[in-house]
Amino acid sequence: SPGERGFSGTARKAAYAGGMMEYTIGTARGDSFVVSMALDRPLSAGADVMLKLTDHDVVPLAGA
Repeated sequence: SPGERGFSGTARKAAYAGGMMEYTIGTARGDSFVVSMALDRPLSAGADVMLKLTDHDVVPLAGA
C-alpha cells in the first residue's frame, strides 16, 4: 500500500496537450500516465514528484 503521502516517482516525460499537461511518471511500481490541469506550474521531465491518491484522481506534486 502507498505511504501516508503517496508514491514517489520521477517525471519521465512531460507534454503540453492543449489545455492540460500529460506526464509519464516512473515509480518503483512501474510507469503511470497522469493528466494535470495545473498549467500555471508544469513539471519538467526529470522532476521528482509524489503521486497522491485521492477519492477521485491522482495528483502529481512537485518537490517530493
